[in-house]
Amino acid sequence: MTGMNKERRIYRTLRDDCQFTHEMIKEVTKILPSPRWADVLKAEKRILKDSCEHIVEQLGLMCIRDTVQETIHAIETNTKDLSYAITSMVVVWVSKCQDYTTDDRNKIWNAQRSKRNQERKFAREEWQTRLLKTYLIVKGLLPPDLL
Repeated sequence: MTGMNKERRIYRTLRDDCQFTHEMIKEVTKILPSPRWADVLKAEKRILKDSCEHIVEQLGLMCIRDTVQETIHAIETNTKDLSYAITSMVVVWVSKCQDYTTDDRNKIWNAQRSKRNQERKFAREEWQTRLLKTYLIVKGLLPPDLL
């Protein structure tokens, strides 16, 4: 992982070694403040989006329904084991295809809020129980004075 800034190395370590999702890492960035996080998160989201484009399209096709409520149910069913980041890409894809009103789009987004909140809560719990700050210090990604 040479040539990457510290924040990007932390992102990749949490993603690859600790199996954190994009949303979970986004929550951790609140604990590890840095002005570079916004750029790192945006770039990594773009990479994720590019790598999942085909999957998102397939899931989106499976979620198109006649009513907003049926669409919400289809999204929840088809993305239940996937991260919030991928679910949000499916929501954007379906909303564009269906040309929903702002009110309908808000209903779909609100239905996904619990998944996002669950990932955020899980990230905070994992950060504490797995001693991930110490792990990042041992890996040389955080300075020891943060203990």
